[in-house]
Amino acid sequence: MRIVAFGIHPDDVELGCGGTVVLAAGQGHQVTVVDLSEGRASSNGTPEERAAEARAAAVVMGVGERINLGLPDTRIASEDAGQTAAVVACLRGIRPHLVLTSSSDDPLAEARFRGVLEVDGNIDWYSVGSVSGTAGKK
Repeated sequence: MRIVAFGIHPDDVELGCGGTVVLAAGQGHQVTVVDLSEGRASSNGTPEERAAEARAAAVVMGVGERINLGLPDTRIASEDAGQTAAVVACLRGIRPHLVLTSSSDDPLAEARFRGVLEVDGNIDWYSVGSVSGTAGKK
C-alpha cells in the first residue's frame, strides 16, 4: 500500500504519527513523508539543520521518500491556487491509498492545512490525533 504522511513542518510527522510510519514501513508499505514548509518560523534550529534532521529521521523510520514542498511557513492557505496545485501534483505523483495528516482540531496546526490537502474524495484520510491522543477517520 502507498501511504503519505503530511506535516506542516519538518518533525511534525515524527511527533504526530512517527510510530505509525515506522510500523507501516516495517510491514513493507511504501511510505512517503511530505513536509509542506521548511519551518523557517521555528525557533529550533535553522532550516538547513531541520532539513538534515528530517533526512536522518526518514532513514531511521524506513521512509522511502521525503519531500518538502517549500510552502510559506505560517501562510499555508487553501485559497492559494499555487499551494493547492503543489499538493495536488504531489498526490497525483504518489497516488496514495492512505493519507495521514494532523488532527483538524489540533490547536498547534494551521487550520487551513486540511483545506489545502482535502482535494480527492477517493483517498482514505486519517487524522492523526494531537498530543492528547485523539484520532479519527474522516
